[in-house]
Amino acid sequence: MLKPTEPKKVLCIHDLSGVGRCSLAVILPVLSVMGVQPVALPTVVLSTHTGGLGTPARMDGSAYGMAALEHYQTLGLQFDCIYTGYLGGEAQVALAEKAFALWPAAYKVVDPVMGDNGKAYSTVTPALVERIRSLCRAADLILPNYTEAQLLLQRTPVDDPLDDAAAQALADELTALLANKMQTEGISFKKVKQNCKMILSRFAEIPREKEGKVKVGVVGEIYVKYSPLGNNNLEQFLTDEGAEVVVPGLLDFFMYCIVSNISDIELYGLHKIRKPALDFVFKYLQKQQNEIIGLMKADGNFTPPTPISHTMELIKDFMGFGTKMGEGWLLPAEMLELNDEGVHNIVCTQPFGCLPNHICGKGMMKPLKEKNPDMNIVAIDYDSGASKVNQENRIKLMLSNARANLADKNRENGILAEKEKNFQKVLDK
Repeated sequence: MLKPTEPKKVLCIHDLSGVGRCSLAVILPVLSVMGVQPVALPTVVLSTHTGGLGTPARMDGSAYGMAALEHYQTLGLQFDCIYTGYLGGEAQVALAEKAFALWPAAYKVVDPVMGDNGKAYSTVTPALVERIRSLCRAADLILPNYTEAQLLLQRTPVDDPLDDAAAQALADELTALLANKMQTEGISFKKVKQNCKMILSRFAEIPREKEGKVKVGVVGEIYVKYSPLGNNNLEQFLTDEGAEVVVPGLLDFFMYCIVSNISDIELYGLHKIRKPALDFVFKYLQKQQNEIIGLMKADGNFTPPTPISHTMELIKDFMGFGTKMGEGWLLPAEMLELNDEGVHNIVCTQPFGCLPNHICGKGMMKPLKEKNPDMNIVAIDYDSGASKVNQENRIKLMLSNARANLADKNRENGILAEKEKNFQKVLDK
């Protein structure tokens, strides 16, 4: 006999319009069809929505909302999610704040409805923006549009489409914001996931064009790989050359260090007492990495990183995990990871005279290419005495080959598409 399962409950703190398909009028039926039990908490009741139907009749729901929250608490109701939308004043923000406080375990979603098309709504004041900004800090997921994101970041809203320079400015601003958060709030994976959702949302607003660009991966020694100072602004150079740059994440390096320590214990029997702790930390980081990957897959706009387990599987036929000098087995593993993702063009960055890096990087290029003939790898040495012109010329040669390969592939795809089209015409006849 099947046991009935209580549906998940979502507390919906939104406005209710008598005429107009928006807010609670849409949220309630949609969540119900999804098998979720929505609990409506109107912040304000309007005769019509505010989109060109004159000035609607309005009834504030703040007092009712506070009483309703107290009643739900008395009943012992538990909410799986609290979802806020239009909050027309600070008293209505207080509703959401109280709900967050009464049900701290609920997943908190904030749609900071404050404006659109480069303009704040007439009811939005600086004090209200600050209260909503504070509410967003307590949320697990925020859903601002471009205008609202600018208000949250204390910028003057504009409706101009983002260009490359504006996109880079957004990236720089978010980097500074995250650095400040790390200094003031510390690091926790809950905050990492919140920031990841916010970043995905912000970058999803940037207009994108479907364009067949050459993808170039960057691997190498940990400092030279990530530092613009160490690699002569390699990422910016590749972007200026019209390439799409792909850089594996820093978390993989930390997990590589843990795997290397575990491998030492298994190979040499050293410090066996440390193995349970190392196994626990590795599994914990792996779990968090998989959650971030899941967030990016659910968002659907950007390519998520490769799980470390898959990266380790790729390198097994080429190198053992006991190879851990410098970047060790991780360096060629990331080349294979990039190739597996369809990024066949790779720049291997290395400091001059770093022998372990040369062996694991440049030394592995031949066996990797033999098994993967489509890989196009160039190793570049970076040090204070190296010629920047020589470095860039070698990368340009790699890009020239990459563009030729991309053109050939596009031509083959075009020919195949034409053949399929002609074949379909024959079938239709």
